[in-house]
Amino acid sequence: QFFGSTKYHFFYDGGSTVSVPRSTIFKTLDAVAEYIRAENPDVVLLQEVDRGASRTGWIDQHAELLSRLPLMRDERSCWYWRALYVPGPKHEHLGRVHMHLSVFSKYRLGTCRRVPLPLISSDSCLMRLFNLRRAVQMVELPCTDGRVITLMNTHLSAFTSGDGTLQKQVAVLRSLTTTSRLWILAGDTNCLPPEEVLDDRYGAASSGGGGRGGGAVSRPFQARASLEPSERALYADQRTPVLPLFQTADCVLPLRQMQNEATASRWFTYKPFQAKAADRTLDYVFTSPGEWEVLGSRVVHTPDWPSDHLPLVATLRLCASE
Repeated sequence: QFFGSTKYHFFYDGGSTVSVPRSTIFKTLDAVAEYIRAENPDVVLLQEVDRGASRTGWIDQHAELLSRLPLMRDERSCWYWRALYVPGPKHEHLGRVHMHLSVFSKYRLGTCRRVPLPLISSDSCLMRLFNLRRAVQMVELPCTDGRVITLMNTHLSAFTSGDGTLQKQVAVLRSLTTTSRLWILAGDTNCLPPEEVLDDRYGAASSGGGGRGGGAVSRPFQARASLEPSERALYADQRTPVLPLFQTADCVLPLRQMQNEATASRWFTYKPFQAKAADRTLDYVFTSPGEWEVLGSRVVHTPDWPSDHLPLVATLRLCASE
């Protein structure tokens, strides 16, 4: 949430807040950096990172966060919303917008490529001039054995009202996964998990806190039906648009646990404004099928986490090369 904290009810979520004080931004940057340092990951993928936007005090959040992460040797970013001036909302204009996808790494990164995603089908021509330009950030991570891992970082469209936009965006993601043998795809899909029973890859029991299995589903969890009517309307598709990725890629989160009423809440990643806890899963990590061993995965449910999306952590091991 562009390091704006969870204290404010932003206009796009039904509130009125547009801009956030610089002091709040720096406090949130400090908290996120402290968490990342404690977690000590090899790679970090972030969405909604402002780099000189009016609403967040013109702070380059990518650079500020990097300065707080001494173990991160390399970084890449690419924009997915930029405008010299956005003349809305009426009570306070957004002004200059410059929002990015960001990747930080302990290891040297290769090339970074921005792949545009389809725009919201139901947007007017005027709206498209000022609205987000969703994208996939594709970053190469060279390995010492000569192999190259492609990191794909994305944030799919919200508020599409079932107009087919998400299906088109997921189709692009699926196409991109065929361009590399070794890849990791992660981000906010704005899609609920599938309720369908899928193939055997998701049927085996998992060990520890995460993995692709999760055991049998005793009491099915209906993700969409569990939401309040006003929230349910945000996910108008009867079948989740992200389903094709579950069918062709390996999801690091245990699908069976996400589909089980007793365990689904462990994997909730999104907490609405003033909610006591997260109430749905929108964020995922997918990998190239058969190429990775999942050593663990978890959503970090921290009460004072300063964002509406919770941290999602995955521990992966690349299978030996042939």
